[in-house]
Amino acid sequence: MNSRHLLPLVSLAGLLSACGPDERPASGTSSTTGSASGTAGASGSSGSNGSNGSSGATATSTSTGSGSSGAGSTGATSTGGTGGTSTGSTGSALPINYPADVTQSPLTPEIAANLRQIAQAGFRIKEDVFSKVGDSNTVNTNFFACFAGNNVDLGSHTDLQSTLSFFKAGHADTTTPFDRVSECATVGWSAWAALSGNPSPLENEFGAVLPRYAVVMFGTNDIQARDPIRFGTNMLDIAEQLTNWGVIPILSGIPPREDDAQADLWVPRYDAITRAVAQWKQVPFVDLTRELRQLPGSGMGPDGLHMNTYSSGGARGCNLTPAGLQYGFNTRNLVTLTALDRARNALLSLPAPDPTNAVTRIAGTGTLADVALRL
Repeated sequence: MNSRHLLPLVSLAGLLSACGPDERPASGTSSTTGSASGTAGASGSSGSNGSNGSSGATATSTSTGSGSSGAGSTGATSTGGTGGTSTGSTGSALPINYPADVTQSPLTPEIAANLRQIAQAGFRIKEDVFSKVGDSNTVNTNFFACFAGNNVDLGSHTDLQSTLSFFKAGHADTTTPFDRVSECATVGWSAWAALSGNPSPLENEFGAVLPRYAVVMFGTNDIQARDPIRFGTNMLDIAEQLTNWGVIPILSGIPPREDDAQADLWVPRYDAITRAVAQWKQVPFVDLTRELRQLPGSGMGPDGLHMNTYSSGGARGCNLTPAGLQYGFNTRNLVTLTALDRARNALLSLPAPDPTNAVTRIAGTGTLADVALRL
């Protein structure tokens, strides 16, 4: 079965796994539009508003499907599918379950092999380049850009130095991938925006830098539309197009919505959908929300929409000491660099960090009956 046909099941299952019967969002919930604005820049908390919901709420169409462009037709993307009609990343076996109580999704020998299989689809891919895909919390220069400079303190995380140096030496057009201004990351974007147009921003970014990896985070603005099925469809389209091109997507959960209590109720649902897409494709998922919820003020700046940043004589987003990791962008930088390190090690065929016997597989038959049982 084409994975597009499974998307309503994946999305609904994700929603239901994230909330109990009394917590499910009512279908008539109205969305807010938001109107705060600012400038995405070095201060972190003053990054421009990425949560004006009008762009996400007014979307009327989605991408025509994964692999629709010439770049997406290079061949197999997983052991169980080819071209743009992937039927799952593990062939006949059900995918490995991605539990909701860990920050980094499982990386077993089987999943590592799947990542290597995805990489085989790439043509002229640059191993030391990644792309950034997302909204204002990705545009903000406190996310990753500081790794291109010298004001970096890994603290106790010196095991990440080799991966940091590897990507710092990469050429993403005229910059390193860390400080590249991505063609697929824009203030105010929802997931559909990455797929709109011909060529789409996602296609433009891929063609410009030929990345091996893509760090993807959407959902903050998508929540405004209160349309989880469309969000799930768009996220799967993004993931499938990337894997068809030989790019390994690293999908991320979103920050809390400290600006709007009602919107914040939807964060677990949208994160569950993103996790479900990553689980279906058996690619990395980073539960950023889980980490941020443990920080003072959930790691959010004064506007409640954008993460804050450790400051000592200026913004220090790449300070990964205990003091720095009390802040949102510092935490995102750590967990995302860690995810890149894990994925890179998988392609190098280094031992997978998670043994197969420590994980479970998803249950069910892949039919509507499975969803009915959850209702």
